[in-house]
This record gives sequence, C-alpha cells and structure tokens, in this order.
Amino acid sequence: MKGSANWLRYLVSTVVIALAVFLLVDTRTPDPQDPFINGHIKSAIMLNTSIDKNKRAALYNTRLLQALGDDHHSTTEVYNAYGKFDYWDSLSQGNIDIIVTDSIPEGYEGTTIRSVPVQGEYWVTDSRNTRLLNSANMWLNYFLASRDNKLLVAKYLTSYSIYPQAKEYIGNGERISPYDAIVKKYGKYIGWDWRLLSSVVYQESRFMMGVEYKNAVGLMQVKQSTADFYGVEDVYDPELNIRAGALHLQRLAKMFGEQGLDSINVIKFSLAAYNAGEGRIEDCMNIAAERGLDPNNWDDVVNVFQYMSNFSGEITKRYVQDILDRYQRYCIIAE
Repeated sequence: MKGSANWLRYLVSTVVIALAVFLLVDTRTPDPQDPFINGHIKSAIMLNTSIDKNKRAALYNTRLLQALGDDHHSTTEVYNAYGKFDYWDSLSQGNIDIIVTDSIPEGYEGTTIRSVPVQGEYWVTDSRNTRLLNSANMWLNYFLASRDNKLLVAKYLTSYSIYPQAKEYIGNGERISPYDAIVKKYGKYIGWDWRLLSSVVYQESRFMMGVEYKNAVGLMQVKQSTADFYGVEDVYDPELNIRAGALHLQRLAKMFGEQGLDSINVIKFSLAAYNAGEGRIEDCMNIAAERGLDPNNWDDVVNVFQYMSNFSGEITKRYVQDILDRYQRYCIIAE
C-alpha cells in the first residue's frame, strides 16, 4: 500500500514537472528550418479596398502578416494589388510569397494552394511551395486563437450598427448593441442611463471598434493620452475603451455639476465637452456670460458659437442633439 502511494506521488510529480516544462516553452519560437525565419516576406493584398469591409480586412491581414514577420524575426513587405493580375504570375515565379484574397481567378486554381480560412479570406501560395504554406498554416492556427488576434479582430473587423439590425434588436425589446452588457456596467458605475451612454457610443463609432480618427480609437474614440489619465492601458479592448470614455464623461459631469448646472444641462455640456474639449466649451460659457446670457444654460451658450474662432460650433450642437434624440428612440426599443 505504501509502495502504491509512493508510486502515485512519483507519477503526480512527473506530470507536474512535464506540465511546467511545457508551459515554459515559447510556442511562438519558430523552427530554425522554418522558411519564414530570418527572411523577407513579400505579400500582396487582393481585396477591393473601396468597399469598407474589404478595407478593414486588408488592414487586419496586413497586421497579421507583420505579426508573422515579427514572430519569425523577418521583415515584411505588403502591396495593395487589387486588380493587378500580374501579381499572380509573380507568385508562381517566386517574387511574391503570399497573396491575401477571398477568391482565386480562373486559370490560377491549379497552380495555387490556400491556407486555413482567415476571417473569410485566405493566404494563397504557389502550389509547389507546400513547405511555405504548411508553415503559414501552423503559425495561423496558433495566432488566430491568441489574445493578440482577438484584439486585432476587435480593432479592424468588429462592426455593428443599430440601423441595419434594427428589426433584430427591436424584436426582442432589450438589445441596442452587442456591447449592451459592458455599457450597462459602466453606465451604472458613472450614474448614467445605459441607453444614453449607448447613444454616445453610436455617435462616436457606430458601434465599430476598428474606427480611428485623429489618434482617437475604438467605440468611444478614446485617445491614448486620455486612457492613460484614467489608468486604462489597452484602448483596443472594447470594454476598456468604453471604461475610459465613461470615466471621462463622469469627470466632465462632475465638473459641470460643481458649477451649479441643473441635471439636463450637466448632460448637454458634458456631451459638448466630450466632442469639442472642455476648454473650448468653457470659453463659450465665458463669452455667453460677457454678453449677458446664462452661461449655465445650453440653449443660451449655443448662441455664441458664431462668435468663436477656430470652432465649428454647429457640429458640436448637432452632436449633442443627435445623441439626445437617439436616446429617446433607444428608450422605446430597450429597457
């Protein structure tokens, strides 16, 4: 009996050690014989990027190819080759390693082989280069299951809009977007109706995580400097992006609330400051006061926009009204 117990302890110890060794192995370290290692990877994107979906797919695959190069200590070169059929000949001649496409032109099916699916597209290589494709497939199978890939998918490919899917969401009487749970969480945290916060998210990004504009990214168009201020590290994570935007709205609402504004004006001025910047909105409030208007009343302050230099006040005015109008609609379709 004692011998059996010792044997069992030995077996458990062996399994634990083996598991520890396995976990310590860097699965992203390429085989020295890998055809991608220490090289220069040339690729062509064969997608019509005039279509928004394909544009985002092209950006996503470009980042994938760059990650492939990084993991293999190789440089990468990616061409936009849509409509340039000579690139297919370059593939067979060995001048291009990979073509990213959603279809193979007639006449090239028999001379090419394609990878595992990559979010609806494929990486295609010359049919004689099975070693290269096998290496690409091995790396893709690893990377596509990684957190890094989830972030890339969220950044470039996740796209939701309330209007094309309105029937689906109105039908169940609850949902506004696939991010409802996150928005509810942070709406409750900052004391805002989650449907109002959802309206802000839609206004900023149309529920598209991959939107980037003037260094602002994601669902709530958050700049990295703003995220850093609130201790948020990853603006490409949907939840953290919403968290940073919600915390910023919370700070703005607190600031305007302390100035004695009523609740509806706190919301309006906070939205305006989120769009145009708090300094610019405070300048407008000061000018309103100088002109004998109520600086704490949004309807009075918008009347001085015309006197502001380097400020498109009408855009901010419309921004605030659009969010509030949409909020009313959201209140009808979701509880």
